Amino acid sequence: MAKSHCMPYYFWEEMNVRVVGVTYRQNVTMYIFLPTNSTRELVQKLQKNISAERVNEIVTKMKSVTLLFPKMHISNSLSLKSVLQQLGRIQDFGTK
Repeated sequence: MAKSHCMPYYFWEEMNVRVVGVTYRQNVTMYIFLPTNSTRELVQKLQKNISAERVNEIVTKMKSVTLLFPKMHISNSLSLKSVLQQLGRIQDFGTK
């Protein structure tokens, strides 16, 4: 099972990075930068080269594409008791 969505997309050749815009409600868009071959060095280079001006430039060059997303469910549970105890905050939530 999968869903397809029409989303803004741009390939930033200089950095070898794909950029996808995920639109939410009320005209809010999250831009995800996906390095093709992600390494620590590439991520550091991306951090140095990214700026508000660069993001604006990329956004204006984006084209609409249809992306297919597989349907998936991810869940996780985490006990915060030990973390809260270390922070001295367990008493704020009561004890059992």
